Amino acid sequence: MAADHKYNDKIWRICGVDTHGRCPAGTVEAQMTRSAERSDELAGTDGVRNDRRTFLKHLALVAPVGRVGRATSFDAGDLVHEQADTGEDVWRQLGHDAANTSYNPAATGPSEPIEERWRFELPDDGVVYAPVVAGDTLYTTNNFLAGTLHAIATEDGTERWQFSAPEGRFGMQAVVDDTVYVGSTDGTVYALDAATGDPRWLFVTSSDTIKNGKVHDDTVYFGDDTDVKALDATTGELRWRFDDVDAPQHYLSVGSGGVYVPAEDENVYALDAETGEERWRFEEPTAATLSTAVADGTVYVGGEDTNVYAVDAETGEERWRFEAPTFPTLEPAVADDTIYIQDLETVYALSSETGEERWRFEDLHRVTWTLTTVVPGTIYVGRMFNLYALDAASGEERWRFEVRPDETYEGKAFASPAVVDDTAYVGMTRGAGERPLRGVILALE
Repeated sequence: MAADHKYNDKIWRICGVDTHGRCPAGTVEAQMTRSAERSDELAGTDGVRNDRRTFLKHLALVAPVGRVGRATSFDAGDLVHEQADTGEDVWRQLGHDAANTSYNPAATGPSEPIEERWRFELPDDGVVYAPVVAGDTLYTTNNFLAGTLHAIATEDGTERWQFSAPEGRFGMQAVVDDTVYVGSTDGTVYALDAATGDPRWLFVTSSDTIKNGKVHDDTVYFGDDTDVKALDATTGELRWRFDDVDAPQHYLSVGSGGVYVPAEDENVYALDAETGEERWRFEEPTAATLSTAVADGTVYVGGEDTNVYAVDAETGEERWRFEAPTFPTLEPAVADDTIYIQDLETVYALSSETGEERWRFEDLHRVTWTLTTVVPGTIYVGRMFNLYALDAASGEERWRFEVRPDETYEGKAFASPAVVDDTAYVGMTRGAGERPLRGVILALE
């Protein structure tokens, strides 16, 4: 039976465990107080409300030394690393890597005839979030009504454990080494043991939500409603915060020594990854920016206007722009010398050097779409009831996997697939009208 870690309104920090698996008296409070003091130092009295009072408020919810599932010891000397292109056949974050390239150079993907190896139906109402995969486990969340993270065996689709937040729902998720990081609409970032779901640390903000973040080297980067923050990935300690930004958006990226943050104020902010200091800002001319991806010294920007921009990662100068007929995808995918974007009806392949169009594929269901996923030779695009596989060089359709709206799958759309080895792991939300929305994970090979 899968372990079920209900959070039970308890807020925990890292602690050493005694022989009974319990936190020694005073350790939880000491850890939270030290983190609060560090937050006070960085934020100032008028800064984010992740201060002593906020921590002590949550401390009142901690049960006297006991368990949440099982308290877990943690070697603070362990480092957490994530590189954009290591050749490792995993899909650790939304967009595959911290750079947001959506490209797995080590995968092959499924080949015809496409078969469904297994499916996992999320037990709670809501919209399934795009999965991440590391080792033999897939992690996914329900990001609509329920705040539950599910760990699923990639071999057969059985659930290994689940973790539920006291309130809110999960969005951001990443798995690096032996830790899963998730952000919730209760304004909290959680670090969990990837094998068991046991909590290691959490970071509480005063925000209503955590925007999608990234883990790079030993740092967790994320935006919330007010600013951008960087946390130590092993301890959850606040390293820096940048608050001169208006509503940072979901798809920030990390690479070339910088953190590239799209915002509703029509700017992309380039921050120093070590210090959080602003390097430059790029103003998108006509609309809010929604996403960034970075590769080979270039930041690719997509947003609510009909342009995709290539910006020099060092200087912030525009290199080129491509105008699509309607507004493009939330996130450009980058593979070798090509970037792939979508608008409402079309997939485009562009030269990453010049922005020149190489090909387009127009036979798409236009209502909803997902982020583009790329492996060597193939790109994957989900639209409503179809998952398309296109030839990366020519744009020709190789195959499509179609799910008809019937008693099993009624309505809605695919989530962005994670492609690892020869399998595509795809989230799909079913339900329409008076029927509740339910998430499903499919393993296609």
